[in-house]
Amino acid sequence: MLTKNENFRLFLSQFLTNGFSLFPHNSVSSQEPEVSVLALSPKDHATSKKRFKHGKNLHFSSATSQAEISITSYPFSFTNPVLFSNFRSHGFINYAFIDNGAPLAYLTDTRYLENMAGGIVQLTDSSAIGLVIGNLRKRNGDGDLNLVCGWHLLGDYLTKIFGSDAISDNPIVLESRTDMIPVFPLVVGNSTSRSWGTCTYVSSVLVTNYHVLKPYIEAADSSATCTIYVHGSQKIYLSLEDNIITPFPELDLSFIFLSPHHLAALGKVQHLKPSSSDVNDTVYSVGYGLFYSQRQTAPLLAKGHISALSPLPFTMDESPIETMIVTSAPCWNGSSGGALVDSENKLVGIICSNAQVRVPEVAGTITGQTEKLCTFCMCLPIALVLRCLEACKSLAAPQLNPDIAKLWTLSTTHKDVIESGPKL
Repeated sequence: MLTKNENFRLFLSQFLTNGFSLFPHNSVSSQEPEVSVLALSPKDHATSKKRFKHGKNLHFSSATSQAEISITSYPFSFTNPVLFSNFRSHGFINYAFIDNGAPLAYLTDTRYLENMAGGIVQLTDSSAIGLVIGNLRKRNGDGDLNLVCGWHLLGDYLTKIFGSDAISDNPIVLESRTDMIPVFPLVVGNSTSRSWGTCTYVSSVLVTNYHVLKPYIEAADSSATCTIYVHGSQKIYLSLEDNIITPFPELDLSFIFLSPHHLAALGKVQHLKPSSSDVNDTVYSVGYGLFYSQRQTAPLLAKGHISALSPLPFTMDESPIETMIVTSAPCWNGSSGGALVDSENKLVGIICSNAQVRVPEVAGTITGQTEKLCTFCMCLPIALVLRCLEACKSLAAPQLNPDIAKLWTLSTTHKDVIESGPKL
């Protein structure tokens, strides 16, 4: 029973008590599940050894967010267990739950398929990091992630089966690239509600979306607070000494100029170098999306590509710069204000929102239902962010190109030219 481990139980409970279900476990019970694994031992070892003679030895390993993985499983086994045997799914570790230096669990946005639970998760060198437990799915439709059990959670049992050397006492855990990306969770609350987002450290200023700070900025209640969690336990409580500027109401972009005292609390946080981007470039979204608790000290890291770029002049008399990025790197509620970085950890943009589109309707029916596309993420390019930061510091704010405002409301910035009429 994996949930006998108190730290793993607390990790899982933060999901199940905050709007998530775990499938297939919750498909048979609505109660918080006791998660267990089952070890099957063949009755006739001699026969089984002959039958599985082509099997490969299993090499145990560890990983952290950024690792590319493959999952070998037997999905849709009730439909056709032969057709889908040894089915390979590929993806990416988005989050590693590290406890006393050992990774107990992982989260991946690899698509969950029916009966994938129990599948083995391996790195590109074929070493195994754990087993698929199930699909953590947020009940309001915000998104889902697969939960993977790390071998150290099974250490006591594996040593009985594979010997004392099966699991190393000193696991090799790759350095997470999120340790080098200065993004922090930002929590806004009052006496009745709480919401969260992400902020990114850029040029000695914290950058986030206006909609993340809006409940705090517009609060009539004096009990409203805005707390930034730095390096896990350290907190910054925004006060009147800190200055929040939203230079252009048309853009969902705000800057937090911290007081000298609060700026010192950040310590020696590394600045990210800005980088331009091009369509099809590999990028990574980094933010505190989908779930958040004070136990979560690391952000989610997700991989994707640049899908589209939109250049426009910042003002009517300037040369065009990047004004919107669309990427397939997943983002979720809470990722807003996070960083979009390239393969060299250079800052490409600031995460803004994902798309919400209409669900296809059967002819003759109108449901009006919509769904979120986590892999359709709209970002503020770093060139636009830095240009807006310049405007904050200038005595006379420039006049923003109205086409940029239209772009961010998804309005057209062109005129259609009809060359010929429609033909019947």
